[in-house]
This record gives sequence, structure tokens and C-alpha cells, in this order.
Amino acid sequence: MIRFSIREIALVTVIIALALGWWVDRRAAEIQTKAIEYEAHQRLIDGLQAELQRVANETGSTIRVQSPGIRVTVSPVAKEL
Repeated sequence: MIRFSIREIALVTVIIALALGWWVDRRAAEIQTKAIEYEAHQRLIDGLQAELQRVANETGSTIRVQSPGIRVTVSPVAKEL
């Protein structure tokens, strides 16, 4: 029968705790990074939509933006000659 000393059990416990702590920290950092990237992309999309709307208002066109995948449809207004 295999017998373990208190020192060996404590060492294994410390190693497992360190590995688990490292994994939890890495997971939290990954989630935070993805949240920051999502917010940056959302700000970019909002800015592009505002700019498209401004251009459409200036030209008298209408735009339709569909998400996900960002599909933009521009319908020009027929100008009278």
C-alpha cells in the first residue's frame, strides 16, 4: 500500500491550487479582452452608421443597415432634370 506524507500531500495541493489560480486568471483576462474588443467594434459600427446617415441626408438617399454581417443598402432618390 502506498503511503503519502503530509509534506507530499501539501505539495500536491499547492501545485493544484497554483494551476487552478493561473487558469482562472487567464480565463478572466480572455473574457475582459473579448469584451473590450466587442465594445470597440460596436463603437466603430455606430460611427459608420452615423456617417452613412449623414451622407444619405446630404444626398437625399435612404439607407438601410442590417446586422449581423453589416449589410448596407442605399436607395438613391430620382432627381428631376
